[in-house]
Amino acid sequence: MIILKELQIYSEEDLGIKLKVNNTILNEIIQEFQKKKIIKYNSKNQIQFVYIGIIIIREEIIFVLPKYTECMNEDEKKIVLKNIIRLLNDFSERENLNNSDIEHIDFEKESLENNLISIISFLIDDYIEYGIYKNEIDYIELNGNGDINWDITIDQIDPIVIDSQWIYTDLFTNMSKVDNNKFITLLHGKIINDCIRFLNQTGLDEILGYELTYVENTIDELDELDIINNEINKELIVQFNDRKRRVLYAIQAYIERRAEVNNTNLQLYGTRNFKWVWEVICAYIFNNQFISQGKISKYELFGINAPRWNINNYSNSEVKYKNEIEMKKNRLTPDILSVVNINNTKYLLVLDAKYYKLSVSNDKVNGNPGIEDISKQYLYQLSLKEYIEENKIQKVFNIFLLPNYSKTYLQGNVNLDFMKPYCDDGIKLVQLDVNEVIDLYCKSKRYNVEEFIEMIQG
Repeated sequence: MIILKELQIYSEEDLGIKLKVNNTILNEIIQEFQKKKIIKYNSKNQIQFVYIGIIIIREEIIFVLPKYTECMNEDEKKIVLKNIIRLLNDFSERENLNNSDIEHIDFEKESLENNLISIISFLIDDYIEYGIYKNEIDYIELNGNGDINWDITIDQIDPIVIDSQWIYTDLFTNMSKVDNNKFITLLHGKIINDCIRFLNQTGLDEILGYELTYVENTIDELDELDIINNEINKELIVQFNDRKRRVLYAIQAYIERRAEVNNTNLQLYGTRNFKWVWEVICAYIFNNQFISQGKISKYELFGINAPRWNINNYSNSEVKYKNEIEMKKNRLTPDILSVVNINNTKYLLVLDAKYYKLSVSNDKVNGNPGIEDISKQYLYQLSLKEYIEENKIQKVFNIFLLPNYSKTYLQGNVNLDFMKPYCDDGIKLVQLDVNEVIDLYCKSKRYNVEEFIEMIQG
């Protein structure tokens, strides 16, 4: 596996060495990368990856690490890789992304139906938990160990009558056995073996922590696709178990996607827009309350007004004042608002998840939010003034949430002096441990806000 890093600078020569290809093939690979918009050239004609996740090119697997990662050992890299794959799998499922969503946000191939790696991950995890797909054959046995089938017993066996009691010397019993030779069972075994082989070849088995042995009883080859699909569809008609139906659909998706993979040089499983992913997962763990409730918009809930335009000679009966036009679609929109009550103190968190790698070198701040971001964050707090007063909010924390590869801590703050009369604490800079954030999101857990507030208060 080749490990690269988002936004790190690479020359064409660097990539050629890492990929072990000549210039002709390298140029073809770069063209494929450009078509998918996963790289860009800087002003010095150097290459930067604008993508996070897995790239499979000419049977070579590349993993592009996020830009927030620093110099790490191999074990730390594996943790990052595992968490990113885990996040991609959970994120696409939880956010219910469809193809149009994916195209809009540049999130590449997330859904089960579309991506080979997510399908493999699902099939392997299911196999580990439930084993191979099995159907049972029901039959009737004479004097077996199963439950007595009284209907057949009474119909077929003549009882002995003793003291006016009917005694059956023989009993028909219900039995069942696993049909290990059923086609779907053999097919599932073949698919699992294919998945194991792929994980071994790419090194993903080690990253994801899989230790698997091959299934012994399987079909020989995945050919005659029409016959295979027909068998799966027949099974779906008679199968009502939800788990088994999911497996059947996943097998179909795997076969379809596998055929596509064999016909292309480039496969992706990742995102060009981790900025948006970061915003979504932060909003979840901090229990974002800036959401609409029924017919009440989120802006109404928090009293954020829309701009009102007064245009001369304009009149409309629906507005309060003559010449007034209210532009409701053009309002200040905070990322995350969360109100919490701790020890009878009411706090408001005004949070903005920023996918920036903030650092200081040579007395300069690098990778920082710009003046537009800072100004807007101040304005968010000012726009909430009435809400704060009406709801007796005692303390407001205005915070940028930045990703960090190893720990959570208060990095500092940023201030605009002329805004101190309105927001005297400025905007705090909090570095969040991304691995912890991903773990909380994937486990559907919230951040411990009490501990968070204690940290930022010092």
